[in-house]
Amino acid sequence: MNVSRQSLIERASAADLAFLAMDTGAVPQQFAVILIMEKPDGLGLQQLRQLISDRITAVPKLRQRLIKVPPGCGRSVWVDDLDFTIDRHVRAVACRPPGDEAALLETALSVIMNPLSRDHPLWSIVLITDLVDGAVAVVVVLHHVIADGLGGLNVLAALVDLGTPPAPVPPTRPWPSRASLARDAWLARLQGIGRAASSLRSLRRGMLVGGGFHPPRAVPCSLIQRTGPRRRVAVLRLDRARLAAAAHGNGATANDAVLVSVAAALHGLLFDRGEYVDPIVVTVPVSGRRPGASQDMGNLVSPMLINVPTSGTVREHLAAVRAEVEGHKAAATGPPPIAVLG
Repeated sequence: MNVSRQSLIERASAADLAFLAMDTGAVPQQFAVILIMEKPDGLGLQQLRQLISDRITAVPKLRQRLIKVPPGCGRSVWVDDLDFTIDRHVRAVACRPPGDEAALLETALSVIMNPLSRDHPLWSIVLITDLVDGAVAVVVVLHHVIADGLGGLNVLAALVDLGTPPAPVPPTRPWPSRASLARDAWLARLQGIGRAASSLRSLRRGMLVGGGFHPPRAVPCSLIQRTGPRRRVAVLRLDRARLAAAAHGNGATANDAVLVSVAAALHGLLFDRGEYVDPIVVTVPVSGRRPGASQDMGNLVSPMLINVPTSGTVREHLAAVRAEVEGHKAAATGPPPIAVLG
């Protein structure tokens, strides 16, 4: 019975709906990956559309849209887009002059900030042409209701892994009836009652690593203020091997070193403004994906708050961050608190 329900009715998760509900401001809840092809070998818009059309069958969610259901029928459901066309989702734009890296980032940012239509699958792919030295770039944009960051990388791998033969196009599924939606919703509610105790335990663990039910207020400083709709992208390049070696030499990981570096940069910025904050609290997204579940979509990320000290030595900073991460990561890999609440 469960197999039949899942094959006909696919509900949006509570975490997915939370991202959709948050998508009300000037900055859309979507993210992107930029692929630069220095040797495009004649890749044009039609070739790209054909490539994506051949590969998209590996990710059925990219041919689906999210629709609301009648009252009493539960959460929104994913259904096949009956008007799906690859041309609507894959297009080309020319890079702004002079076509260098700065111009590419500015052009890509305008693509990423363009809200996706909720009347169709929430993704787009844009081919950016007219780059210097004949290169092209491909910008893959996904709404957070489809996937989190790791899920987005899985989507990208499915679209560009040419070693796997394309899957056949599945037949279009009929939309579920109101009666079937109502039955499915009531069954889900009954199952939820049976899971109430374990859900409360998961919620408590997840909330503790996310700051608790009554987290301390953020320290007032110039960084705590509303942001406007304008965005700018910058690139920071560093030697990954040297970063990892320095972190490992101090008993930490490369990720720990990144957190310490970010906190140090913010500390320096605040110091130049005559402000002092210690420690700086950084929110780290922790994936709850199970090993071997690489094809899972949706949002499976929980927040973990890490206190990064700004006083003392770098070795002391790394040790403090390593201890916090090891102490909280296991609890943060459970179900996202917002999903449990939903």
